[in-house]
Amino acid sequence: MSRPTSEEVGMLATKITKPKAENTASSAFGLLRSRSAATQNADGLVAQDVAPQRAVGNQATLSRDLDSQILTAPHTTRGVALDFASIPIFAPHRSPAPAPPAALPTPPVVQSKRSSGRVDEPSRQHVGCDFSRVPAFAKGETIRETAERGASGGGEPLPYLAEIQRAFGRHDVRNVCAYQGSSAAAAARAIGARAYTIGERVAFGGSPDLRTAAHEAAHAVQQRAGVRLSGGVGEDGDTYERHADAVADQVARGGPAEALLDRMAPAGSRSFGMPQQAVQRAAISTNFGDFDTAKYDALGPTGREYGVDIELTFEPDKDKVDARKIGLTQTARSQLAGAAVAIEPSRRDRLVASGTGEGREIDRTTLGAYADPLYNSNVPGAKYKLGDAPPMSNAQYGWNYKDQSGALKHHIAKLIDTPKLPGHGNNAAQTFETAALAVEGAQSGVYMGSVSWGWSVDGAGKFSKLPLSLVAKGNPSPEFKAAAKQWNKWTAAGTIKTTSAPTNVYDAAYSVAFTVAKGTQVTVTGPSDIKNDLVYSPIRIAAGPHSGMDWRIKVTDLKDVGGGKPSIDLPIKEQPKPGTEARGVEKAVKVRDYATAYQILNGQWIKPMLPTLSRLNKKGLLPLLYSHTDEAEGVDLPRLRVAIEAVQFKENKTPLSQEFKDWIDPAKNARKGEIDEIKRFIGMK
Repeated sequence: MSRPTSEEVGMLATKITKPKAENTASSAFGLLRSRSAATQNADGLVAQDVAPQRAVGNQATLSRDLDSQILTAPHTTRGVALDFASIPIFAPHRSPAPAPPAALPTPPVVQSKRSSGRVDEPSRQHVGCDFSRVPAFAKGETIRETAERGASGGGEPLPYLAEIQRAFGRHDVRNVCAYQGSSAAAAARAIGARAYTIGERVAFGGSPDLRTAAHEAAHAVQQRAGVRLSGGVGEDGDTYERHADAVADQVARGGPAEALLDRMAPAGSRSFGMPQQAVQRAAISTNFGDFDTAKYDALGPTGREYGVDIELTFEPDKDKVDARKIGLTQTARSQLAGAAVAIEPSRRDRLVASGTGEGREIDRTTLGAYADPLYNSNVPGAKYKLGDAPPMSNAQYGWNYKDQSGALKHHIAKLIDTPKLPGHGNNAAQTFETAALAVEGAQSGVYMGSVSWGWSVDGAGKFSKLPLSLVAKGNPSPEFKAAAKQWNKWTAAGTIKTTSAPTNVYDAAYSVAFTVAKGTQVTVTGPSDIKNDLVYSPIRIAAGPHSGMDWRIKVTDLKDVGGGKPSIDLPIKEQPKPGTEARGVEKAVKVRDYATAYQILNGQWIKPMLPTLSRLNKKGLLPLLYSHTDEAEGVDLPRLRVAIEAVQFKENKTPLSQEFKDWIDPAKNARKGEIDEIKRFIGMK
């Protein structure tokens, strides 16, 4: 949720203040927010030694549902993938498939990120979204159950075991079981992790490099010895995560790690500490890079939480990305008493009214002419294009490209956000989908994946911090697309007038002070307030006996009647016009946007898809399309692969796979019409 800084709010008059020491800024939702100090190095980058060890969701249910062992996963920093094919994968006396060890009984506690401790309840209540679309794990399933499901049954030896064991010395990890199948990948994705460790079982979301495997092995050693966490709650960058990173770095360099491990697990130690429940997530990978959080804390005292403090980063992949500027843009949904609400009058028409994406909007404040949809970008000039406006202090653009000399230029994109709803009742939420978008360079216009995050309070008043979760590897969700379409119709804030006849005007105690006629012009002077789950805008009346004084009017009694600055459009991926699909696919493949390429093809029926694929085959693109199907999302991959095979069989004499033969078998596939088209195309009918 982008927020106006002091530069944005300018000279707006308001009776709502914060203590000066807090250096506050109002939110895109009109929320009062305290600035979050980013951990940076001399280059302004997020410090990479802050390795998150956090609970997925920071939910009270974790303390009840998680029991015996620690869920751990590596931090963002990635090691170099090395080829150790010539080295034995396990010691000679090692059996190739160890049985999973028994769980260690321990008291149920939760290891999660702690609140920063600087978030006293605001003196005045200021306002602000719903993750029903992307659950963190299977409905009704705890994180522990999800992790167990992904690391169940017989395991395999730890990848790179010979190298890791050699570096670990007397710290024996030969009995650590590794899981790399579809169940492990699904579980890792469900809890928002690239990999995780539970006891002496490690589940990987994909094929790990040496550093990732060593990092997880270090967590297994830690857990075997026992971990000690104050109050059973861990924090970002805690001792265990930094220690595992240091061990992994040493192993990746080919050096010994035994002495490092001794610091956490003296030789022969086992369970001398009190093992505790925790989730240490790895970065969330997309087709183009990694999302991660350097900070993600609940705000407010325990039992009265009202928001989150997040520093969200996107690190572009050094091999897959060619972009000179990458911005973050996000949708938001604000909810009070179970219903989506507008937080500022000028945002009412920007919300998706119904259907897909209901209640969502592109997250930019209307307390200023902020017509660029990139998070916390400054007021754009008259001729600015998307991304031309420089970011303000709580955002930075990223990039990855080679300059004229061939030198790699690499920078992480970042946003800092502290959305909160002090004074909310039950069934309140703020939820977000944040997407990385290339806005300059060879891949300009390419969405590079999206993640969801936020918080909610249920009907019983229980607060949950929502896990950072993958939404899309490439193009963002249909809900995001719906909000982007609304944004592209929208303008920055214009003239605000009252809509009720008459309209109640409220004093500082939220009592009706007087009424004004419908159509009375007012000026919104600052962020909104919540009282009894109703949103009030602080205003000044333009003319009349009450002008020049501060009052409040319900947001639902105000409307933006126009006159604002046009917004800068977000790119929206639409199906090309019939007959132009091949050009659309070719363009997408050229910039490695395979997700879009597959979506274009998936939008065609088999009969027109086959000539499209034939045109692409003549350009030599079918092998590329066939080999990158892991980047496809929301498409019927078996159908697409069968169509590609049909063209390659007919035109390149490529043998047909068993999958193809099964797909065109009417006994195994009910799509008779498409089966007949495939058979006609290759001369089988």
